[in-house]
Amino acid sequence: MPDEKRRKGPAAHAIGGGLWVMVERIVSQACQVVVFIVAARLLGPAEFGAFALVAACSILLMRVAEGGWAPYILAWPGDSTVPQQVLLVAILSGVLASVLGAVAGSGLPLFGVSTQTTILVVLFAGWVSLAVTSSTQKAILIWMGRLRAASLAEICGDLAGLVVSLVALYSGQGVFSLVYGRLAFQVVQLLVSFSVTRLPPLPGLRGDDFRRMLHMSGQFFAARMIFNLRIYAATFMIGAFLGPAAVGFYRAAERLTGAVAEVVGVPTTTLGWNLFREARAADEGGTGGFQKVANVFFPVLVAVAVPLFAWLAIMGDDIVHSLLGPEWLPMLQVLQILALARLLTLVSYASEPIMSLAGRVDLLPRIALMFLGITVVCVLATAPIGLVPLAWAEVFVAFAAAINTIYCAHRFADIEWGGIFRHWLRLSLSITVGVLSLYLLKQSPLLDGINPFARAVALSLPAVLAYAAALAVFESELRQAVSARLAHRLHFKRES
Repeated sequence: MPDEKRRKGPAAHAIGGGLWVMVERIVSQACQVVVFIVAARLLGPAEFGAFALVAACSILLMRVAEGGWAPYILAWPGDSTVPQQVLLVAILSGVLASVLGAVAGSGLPLFGVSTQTTILVVLFAGWVSLAVTSSTQKAILIWMGRLRAASLAEICGDLAGLVVSLVALYSGQGVFSLVYGRLAFQVVQLLVSFSVTRLPPLPGLRGDDFRRMLHMSGQFFAARMIFNLRIYAATFMIGAFLGPAAVGFYRAAERLTGAVAEVVGVPTTTLGWNLFREARAADEGGTGGFQKVANVFFPVLVAVAVPLFAWLAIMGDDIVHSLLGPEWLPMLQVLQILALARLLTLVSYASEPIMSLAGRVDLLPRIALMFLGITVVCVLATAPIGLVPLAWAEVFVAFAAAINTIYCAHRFADIEWGGIFRHWLRLSLSITVGVLSLYLLKQSPLLDGINPFARAVALSLPAVLAYAAALAVFESELRQAVSARLAHRLHFKRES
């Protein structure tokens, strides 16, 4: 496998692995949207609200239980022994969290909580241990370089969860249907991933190795928890200053931009860990190979991400009108501004793998805490004024985070950005062609009579073709990488 990756080169490997991870994210988002729409129609507001509250608490418990096990594995430079030992730690951590959650849930009737909510809490407590094990097992797959297998395991889990949720919903299982779907997802994902890795959990992580793992995982955990607090700071303060209606508009805009960001961001982080770790291994633990990876990694990120967010911003009114209804159109300007903020944030998705693999994981909590402070100050200054100023504050924070990523990658990972900036400038020609094509098509009367979302999708197809043609003309490196990938796959099929 390593020899095959070297023959294909980092660009072709990024295209192949990133495509699989992106497909997995698209399937995941589609499954979640379908379940959400069906559940919203079949369940009452009280049931749905109870589920949302319990789910939020269980996710918080899961984040605590999973600590930093997954990123510790992703940064591990040795053989599979330590990842297998960390997997056992993750399993025990998840089981402990599940037991605590179940015990706490069993005592809820003493405080007047309904039996339905109590059962829901206990079911979610069982989900926590599966979720923690799943995230750690997925990290092992990525550590092994099995991006396709990791994506297929997630896709199988998403489809199983979708089927179970829908069957349970239509058979009258109510709010329990949603947790049944989550349990089915985790079980299937674990079965598929274990069938690929065939690496059982091992005991034996103790002494200095155990303390080193706790220290490094603690750094990851602190950084991620602070990041989560930063994400939700705006929501809480909007509710305090502007009321629940404003929260609804802002959260809806965040949900739409977040769906696109996840489709791009998760592959970005996954590939970042995979490619930069390979570069470190090739350089015998150094960062000398990071530059070659970055020269491909960041231009590909921009080439994929900018058109997607441009589509969301330009076709936003059609998307909002179709998915949410005309009463949600006042959020359109906020949606467009947040799309820019999410786009800028994507560069920072590579910060964790780069800093960790460069040996400076200790800086991640400090950086996260610094941006938490910046976010709180910006939100406090803009939330009382309105949603649009608040959205622009998010752009400012995202821009500052991107600049910080660029600086830290240069300072601690020896990445020079001059050539990357020049490549981004060349890419702007192709991006301009695609975005301008989409904008002109949007202004035309074409397909005005059809469903707004269908129109948004249909009009994007000619723009995608124009963008692809421009890339073929202006981007010889990307064209060669795609051609090499296609030639490799055709050769593999012929041999098969």
